[in-house]
Amino acid sequence: MSYDLLSNADQESQHYHLDSIWYADTQNEIFQSLMQAMSRPGSIHNLESRLGKSNTVTAVLATLSDAQVTACNHDSLITDEDWSLSQCQTVSADKAGYIVCDGSLPCSINPSQGSLVSPELSGTVIVSVKKLANELTATSQDDRLWRLSGPGVDGVIDVGVSGIDSSWIHQRENWNSEFPLGVDLIVVSETSVLALPRTTKVECLT
Repeated sequence: MSYDLLSNADQESQHYHLDSIWYADTQNEIFQSLMQAMSRPGSIHNLESRLGKSNTVTAVLATLSDAQVTACNHDSLITDEDWSLSQCQTVSADKAGYIVCDGSLPCSINPSQGSLVSPELSGTVIVSVKKLANELTATSQDDRLWRLSGPGVDGVIDVGVSGIDSSWIHQRENWNSEFPLGVDLIVVSETSVLALPRTTKVECLT
């Protein structure tokens, strides 16, 4: 939902403190990065220059949301003010188009996996983690090194993810076991984003 879609009164009241992520130009740039991330799984896209004072998880939700979007703020990562600005319809995780989760916690959601007639109606999970990198030396039990392959990946690519519970990849395998049904993941760190479409194979190296 962009600032341009707010009413005149809302624009005036928000004008002095509305962050850049709520403006159409910024959202268009973030959307292009998300589309590139989806088409090239494992590629890490830095959004720092577009975030203003916001964090990446809020910026991604702001870009993808409007009054027709259903969403679930599962782990309360989005502030009440930002949630209101998004204009999302608040629903439970199993009915939401987008679910915002804290990746450091064990996965506790059961998102929609779509149907054979409309697999695109599945939920997309926005998972917040500590760090994304092309390499990562595991130093704690929540550091992971993933090897990705599949459509959009040139051979294989290794991605380091810090601050994610191991249950997420196990659950993802279950969700995506009956293709074309499945769930897409958008993984976000403090400043960066990568995507794991349901077609991407993830091998956990650590």
